[in-house]
Amino acid sequence: LGRDTGPVEDLLSRARSAMESNDLELAMGFTKECLETVTGELRAELDRSILDSEGLLRTAREMGADVTKMGQLIERARADMEKLDFEKAFNALKQSKAEGDKALQKGLDGKITDFTAWVAKAEKLGADTAGARGAFRQAEAATREGRYQDGATFARQGFQALQQAQFQRILVMMNQSRDKFVAAKSLGADLGGPFGLLQQ
Repeated sequence: LGRDTGPVEDLLSRARSAMESNDLELAMGFTKECLETVTGELRAELDRSILDSEGLLRTAREMGADVTKMGQLIERARADMEKLDFEKAFNALKQSKAEGDKALQKGLDGKITDFTAWVAKAEKLGADTAGARGAFRQAEAATREGRYQDGATFARQGFQALQQAQFQRILVMMNQSRDKFVAAKSLGADLGGPFGLLQQ
């Protein structure tokens, strides 16, 4: 895990010295402290890894991916951690991350494909899609590079930019329509039909 093992090694050395001096009680105390230290650090590292995996799971779920297997692996890691089987817990989380990356990639690929159609529709309305296109290009690049969570973030930003662009375009169209209705009304045109359509 890349941790400093100096303090643990020191405790083990003290336990060994106490054993050699036939001070079994002191040896047990040092051994117990060593075990508690190692267990605490392993639990802390597993807790961080579980939080990371759960974040990946949430992101994959938001992208519409199937996260069933990933969730099962996270739960298995929790159960293994409770049994103090840290190696199995770390392996389950490693598998969970691999499953999450795979699921997220699938979900992102689908969203990016959908995005092309959404952009085309927005452009037909006359919406400015430059910001959304840029975010989706970043999402595609991040996905190709295997940075799936970044890809999901960029995809969300692109979708939000697209929605904002469409909203702004609709506001402009509504204002233009209102101006045209006012002008038509002042000319005495019968607007009963168009107003009926707008109310639907």
